[in-house]
Amino acid sequence: MTRVFRTQVLRSSALFSLILLLVLGLVCMFAAPGSWIEGWLFLGTGQRTYLVFLWPLALALGAWQMRQEHRARVDELFAGTARPRWQRVTVTAAALAFAVAVAYGLVFAVAAGWIAGTATYLPGAVPAMAAVGALSLVAAVWVGMGVGSLLPHLVTAPALATTGFALQLSLPVIFRDSDWLANLLSPFLTRPWDAYFTLPARFHAGQAIWLTGLAGTGLLLLAAATRLSRSAAVLPVVLGLGVAVALAPRVDDHSTPWVRDLAAAELVCTDDAPRVCVTRVHTELLSDVAPVAREALSKVKELPGAPTSAVEDWTLTYGDDRDAPVGAPGPDTLEFIVDVDGRGRLSRPESFVALTLEQLAFRDCREASAEQFAEDAAVAEAIGFWLAGRPLDPGESFGGEELHRKRRLWDVLQALPREQALQRIAEVRTAARDCSGGGLAAILEGNAR
Repeated sequence: MTRVFRTQVLRSSALFSLILLLVLGLVCMFAAPGSWIEGWLFLGTGQRTYLVFLWPLALALGAWQMRQEHRARVDELFAGTARPRWQRVTVTAAALAFAVAVAYGLVFAVAAGWIAGTATYLPGAVPAMAAVGALSLVAAVWVGMGVGSLLPHLVTAPALATTGFALQLSLPVIFRDSDWLANLLSPFLTRPWDAYFTLPARFHAGQAIWLTGLAGTGLLLLAAATRLSRSAAVLPVVLGLGVAVALAPRVDDHSTPWVRDLAAAELVCTDDAPRVCVTRVHTELLSDVAPVAREALSKVKELPGAPTSAVEDWTLTYGDDRDAPVGAPGPDTLEFIVDVDGRGRLSRPESFVALTLEQLAFRDCREASAEQFAEDAAVAEAIGFWLAGRPLDPGESFGGEELHRKRRLWDVLQALPREQALQRIAEVRTAARDCSGGGLAAILEGNAR
């Protein structure tokens, strides 16, 4: 059997399919490495994103294989043998399935090797993402072969590719009132908001069952020799879809099945003081972050109620059930944000201290207007750069008016005696933490009532 399979791999379009999907997959991934180089989670989703192109291509490759066999009159050649049709076609189907799965796996392996030195946290969802992605290509190539065996025409392959591409883009519209179902049926995944999300096991299982049913339907269509058997080929996909719908979690609020991964947010800290902590996702950056975080702490040691430790802030506020159920850090903790560059290293380390010190005065109060939020953000930036001993960086602002506002606030601090400036900053910090008082600019300028 191994010899027969090897012969079929060489005879069929399996090798061509493997090379084509491998090359296109690598081109897609490395054309925009910034979308997945941040870590394993983004690698898993980044590769699945490109299935929007590769999945229709797998459909076309399956149909093209059957078109080639039809032109070569393979069915007529084997019709006189005693072997049933299903035995003859399953070897070819296995060869193409092997090719597309290996291509997907090789793309993942190459990208994984690229980030292995910098990405330390591997969520359990990532191998499942890769396995389901490979399964989706197997299902696509078998469906293409099944349809191609029934319609071995020149236009079948391009028509299937176009239909597959359009169908993926149409799913959110077709199921606009059932977003969870659109996500379940789609082979590609969208990128999560940040690295602290994961997919529940039920979602992966639902997708795997649905795609297995779809693959079974394609295989039965390919092996069917009678009209009755062709009609029965729809049963696997209907059964698989029914089980998947019953099993998959229903998450309608945000058009996504993503849930918080609290294991990714567990803190990894330095052994010595002052304590600096990053999340598990950024463990490999602790040695880069610790010196600059401690420098930021040293800049505020004269501040009344100064923080004595620094911890990465990962709890982006969405105002809904995407928010993690964790308490805010105490006043003795300085929060900072970790941004990663295209090489998986700390982005803009020269601005880290100033940007971190901004967090002392950052306020995100739900009742604040957009104008008030912009003014408070200007206060935070002016404080951050003043404490860091740096002039304002025009690159941190988006317009002339905004930069002028920040420079005015920075000049206010610069004109005050240091002790008085620190006292004003402490008052701003208290108001920001409690969402109390009016605008932070008035407090900083000494005009608060």
